[in-house]
Amino acid sequence: MKLANKSHSFIYNLFYAFAAQAISLFVSFLMSLIVPKLLGITEFGYWQLFIFYSGYVGFFHFGLNDGVYLKYGGNSYKDLDNKLLGSQFWASMLLQTVIAVGVIMYAFIYTNNDARIFVLISAAVCLILVNASGFIGYIFQAVNLTRIYSLSVIIDKVFFIAAVFILLFIRETDFRPFVLLYLLSKFASLIYCIYKGKEIIFVHIQNLKTTFVEISKNIAIGINLMAANIASMLILGAGQLFIDQRWGINAFGKISFSLSLTNLFLVFLAQFSMVLFPALRQSGSDNLNHLYQKIRSNFALIFLAIPLFYFPMTYVLILWLPQYLESLRYMIFLLPLCIFEGKMQVLCNTYLKVLRKERVLLGVNLIAMLISFALIWISVYVIQSIVAVVVSMVFSVIVRSIIAENYLSKLMNISTLKFLVQEISLSLIFMVATWFLPSFMAFIIYLLAYIVYLFINKSLIKEFGSTLSRKIRIRKQH
Repeated sequence: MKLANKSHSFIYNLFYAFAAQAISLFVSFLMSLIVPKLLGITEFGYWQLFIFYSGYVGFFHFGLNDGVYLKYGGNSYKDLDNKLLGSQFWASMLLQTVIAVGVIMYAFIYTNNDARIFVLISAAVCLILVNASGFIGYIFQAVNLTRIYSLSVIIDKVFFIAAVFILLFIRETDFRPFVLLYLLSKFASLIYCIYKGKEIIFVHIQNLKTTFVEISKNIAIGINLMAANIASMLILGAGQLFIDQRWGINAFGKISFSLSLTNLFLVFLAQFSMVLFPALRQSGSDNLNHLYQKIRSNFALIFLAIPLFYFPMTYVLILWLPQYLESLRYMIFLLPLCIFEGKMQVLCNTYLKVLRKERVLLGVNLIAMLISFALIWISVYVIQSIVAVVVSMVFSVIVRSIIAENYLSKLMNISTLKFLVQEISLSLIFMVATWFLPSFMAFIIYLLAYIVYLFINKSLIKEFGSTLSRKIRIRKQH
């Protein structure tokens, strides 16, 4: 009975998580495919620059949010120490505000481009909003109340969708209103999080010594995970930074457009990982090995089919956004990210967090980041090629996936070498065929390669099919 309740809770949370991410997918689609048509390359480049900077604001909670997430993962909401958590929240927000003011002062003193000043000021405001809602949201995720966090995401995205449609209707061609409404949507999400977590937020603050001792403990727990996340982001982010610095905002916009299209395929995975973490923390250690192999094999079947969508997608996008033809060429090398970044998000990151191997995760990401930095520097200043930068980014992500999977395989005494070889081979076939051959011929070659892969792993397909049919039968019985 208890196991059934856990399974029901997992499915219930997963439903809300995927609902939130379905809306996020629509927002990504809107901002990646509709808005660029209206804004133009330069204005879209500044929008992407704001999104890029906003992606790194989590660095400034210094691991506190991650520490709370790891410390309370698998606990019950009613068992939390509300006064202690609330005191940490307000102390953290004071620090975020001080940092945001510093960023704004930097923008005015060291930046002479009005658009970039606006981007930095907006990112500073986003820093406060995102880290505040992140603190509360991580608590809900940790105690398996993922649906509350997912609803906050839904509020954020629905508000922004409505705002974007208004801007599209009036044919707004300046990126600034999009940024302002993005911030307003984050504020709406924060208000909902505060309302649902009012027992934590509206408390009598504990004395400073107790608060800062607890903050120090949680930062010590979360700093490795936070640093690992930042290092992970910089594997790709370094390439974007160098491109912006070397080739300007238009080139930055084009490469960001390619990455945003790639992200459309990855958008669901973060939510699956979010739900998977507390579920695995509550599972027995005996189940972890079996679940790892099962999840990995099922997702591999899906991930490796994604490159097939490149061919019809590019045909439509060339007609819709001909000015981004160069971006679609970059996607030939970026699309394999879906395979290796997807595995990293769903499996490696989640399992290393469940097993409390944050230092290992940090080490893996740092190695990949340093490889990325070195190769990107050579690509920018020696080879002087954006394509070489993109290839360097993808190579670094593949190396990271191989190292992480190799570590987990040894830890759990299982072998994944055969599957890694298959996945790398299929990725190389896609990149080489699509870069050098006409699209239709490249599509046929990759389709045949994927069919061969399915034939070699037909036992996995049978297992996947039997699992799916069993789930359907259970649902019908209920």
